[in-house]
Amino acid sequence: MKTISGVVVVIVVVIGGLTLIPLFISPDVTVSRSIVIDRPVDLVFNVVKNYDYFDQWNPWLQKEPGARTTVDGQPGEVGSRWMWQGDTIGQGTLTLVSLEENKKIVAKTEFVKPMVFFADDIWTFEPLGENKTRVTWIFKSVIDSYFMRYGNLSMDMNIGPQYKKGLVALKKFIEKTPDVEEALKKVEHVGGAMP
Repeated sequence: MKTISGVVVVIVVVIGGLTLIPLFISPDVTVSRSIVIDRPVDLVFNVVKNYDYFDQWNPWLQKEPGARTTVDGQPGEVGSRWMWQGDTIGQGTLTLVSLEENKKIVAKTEFVKPMVFFADDIWTFEPLGENKTRVTWIFKSVIDSYFMRYGNLSMDMNIGPQYKKGLVALKKFIEKTPDVEEALKKVEHVGGAMP
């Protein structure tokens, strides 16, 4: 009888502990990664704000190259949107909400599948001389659903490597294109509704 009572006490303590732990996990999540790109800040800023280029270096499309994407709105302007839909990467929308020329880009991300939540997608740009730019990509969200807070503990581990992979791909894309400014003028807008 004592063994059964002991097992019951252990189970109650474990369940109680698991129920209380989220109280001590912050609902605020911030993940960031940086890289230095050997190009001027204005050029790097213009590539990042133009969602017509996003598929060229997007880290999640490397996971699912067949995912459907589309761009809506005026490229590089507030209100433009990049939308995605895939079996592996889920579904959502990234909407450009503010631009601070050559300094900062803020977009809102709405995840629809596999679960609904929202995040800020923030970019900062720091010139390091004439032809170098430090670029920082930041994910910020408040995930306050009580038991989902457990996921907040692994966000840096899950998102950080993808951001790093994306920044490396962005660097290669910008640095390998001989005249990105000329390429920006010729880019074909891929806007339209999600198929």
